[in-house]
Amino acid sequence: MSNQRNIGHFKKLTHHKENTEGLKEAYKNRQTYLYLKDDTLYIGGTQNIRDVWDDVTKVPFYGDVRKSERYKDADELLQKNPQVKKLVGHSLGGSVTLELQKQYPERNFETTTYGAPVTAFGKGNRYRHSGILITDPISMFDFGATTYPIRSNNPLRIHGVDPSDYYDDIDVKVPYNVNRISSNNQYRIA
Repeated sequence: MSNQRNIGHFKKLTHHKENTEGLKEAYKNRQTYLYLKDDTLYIGGTQNIRDVWDDVTKVPFYGDVRKSERYKDADELLQKNPQVKKLVGHSLGGSVTLELQKQYPERNFETTTYGAPVTAFGKGNRYRHSGILITDPISMFDFGATTYPIRSNNPLRIHGVDPSDYYDDIDVKVPYNVNRISSNNQYRIA
């Protein structure tokens, strides 16, 4: 394996780790589920009954995510902070991120989404998981997203954001004598 590949892999992991840390901070903010750091706005996903209502009525094909509470809060924060250049969102926050990008083309946001419930074919900085037998049920129609396999079939883990889950599978060394399916979704030596 060349050094260039290792450096690229390290940058990829660092990028996901920074995004995960920012999203964790957004989830801690129980008022808006937003977190602003320097030039990046992190937008959390579904967390309460209002979000579930918005998911059902505003995110699908027939809805308008601009009418969701998360979108309104993020839009208000963006208007007050013209230094924001990057948007990072998870789940509902990913849908909000992509809609904000459309609504503010002049700001030319760099966007990254994880598990966004969108239907899209074009490539971008969009990521989703695929488990051993199932794919992320929330983002399964984001056909342009980069899919990272994880060793789980737990839908909550498959839809989650954890930097250790976004790796280049080729770089992961798995022992030969491994039982791939275990009760706790972990590898174990046979």
